[in-house]
Amino acid sequence: MEARYATRKGQLLAECQIAPELFDVDDGSLPPEDTPAPPRFLPEYDNTLLSHSDRSRIIDGDRSPPLPPGNGARQGTVLIDGYMRAEWRLEQTGQSALLRIAPYERLTKSEQSEVGGEGERLLAFLVPDAERVDVQIGPAR
Repeated sequence: MEARYATRKGQLLAECQIAPELFDVDDGSLPPEDTPAPPRFLPEYDNTLLSHSDRSRIIDGDRSPPLPPGNGARQGTVLIDGYMRAEWRLEQTGQSALLRIAPYERLTKSEQSEVGGEGERLLAFLVPDAERVDVQIGPAR
């Protein structure tokens, strides 16, 4: 996607093929183009994945958000460098909590470390009273 950036009245503008004009915060700045986005865990049915007609900015190829039929989704998704590249599920037994991460493709050691760290922060938020927590990153599916 080709984009142009300019400022107008103290606001950063981005013009691209998707929208004629996008606004950012006053006096905002863009990071260098090669700056990776940190991993983000999205819940089931997250607006980011469902509400856009063109998901090519966050989902590669013909993959679609994991939405099984029936009584609802049971897995969230993981954005790695801004793209949906894994699914996650929380499993709880008694005072133990396990965050299972299923990547679609092999993750680098750096990506595994970053995803694991973000997963630990997610567990601290979701199950703050758990006595035992673990993050498990499985093999590529």
